[in-house]
Amino acid sequence: MSDQPDQTTTTATTATTADVFDAVFSAYERSPRVRELFRADFDPSLPPEVELFSFTPSDALRLIALALDVAAGDTLVDLACGRGGPGMWVARETGARLVGVDVSPVAVAQAQRRAADFGLSGRAEFRVGAFAETAEILRPAMADGVMCVDALHFAPDPLAAARDVARILRPGRTFALTTWEGPRNDAGYPAELAGTLVAAGFVDVNVEEHPEWDERRRALYVAALELEPGDDTALANLQREASVALPQMAEQRRLLITARSGSRTGRNSAR
Repeated sequence: MSDQPDQTTTTATTATTADVFDAVFSAYERSPRVRELFRADFDPSLPPEVELFSFTPSDALRLIALALDVAAGDTLVDLACGRGGPGMWVARETGARLVGVDVSPVAVAQAQRRAADFGLSGRAEFRVGAFAETAEILRPAMADGVMCVDALHFAPDPLAAARDVARILRPGRTFALTTWEGPRNDAGYPAELAGTLVAAGFVDVNVEEHPEWDERRRALYVAALELEPGDDTALANLQREASVALPQMAEQRRLLITARSGSRTGRNSAR
């Protein structure tokens, strides 16, 4: 995109993070076995084009779409969109225009190529950007809804990231995210994101616990560990993740968090 930031101006930390996720997304695209694991062992009900890279089943995506309350003509921002599947699913279901943002140029390129699979050519675009560093690519109050799937815990500064979300949201509109909370561990999950949203100026913060989503994640991990990875880097990565995550899952809460920007209420007040 012509309005993407000059990558030479990004910080060393952001560049390193982008390099890591570039490698992860490249490996995922080369791994039909991992994509099949998500389809068969996590949520067979999702359309195949979604190609999940996160642990958000179809009922999670429906709840996100309901909470965001976006419609045709609205702009939905998918922050840390990855390969774009969840955001494009929500955009297609609601009729909203989609702007996806991710730190990984590889993920952004993959998402751009996949937009046609969702029938979103001309209605979805993807830009390179990092948490709390979107000022050059996202205008203030441009979004009628923002979603972030299984990613805000990766932000170097979650409060700065939340404030940036508040900056791009129209007053009275919704931010919906999925995450885990529990003791900080090797997976890096922080606690109390709801409090972070309040500190960033959000109101009507709501936290829902969904342990049933993590039962599907557990099933996926178990199925992955039964396979021989061979030269499949993505499967080997998933198995390492499973080995770390499975013993810790009992200490974590699987959450959907929603919050509203500003103090005004309702769709009409945000217009």
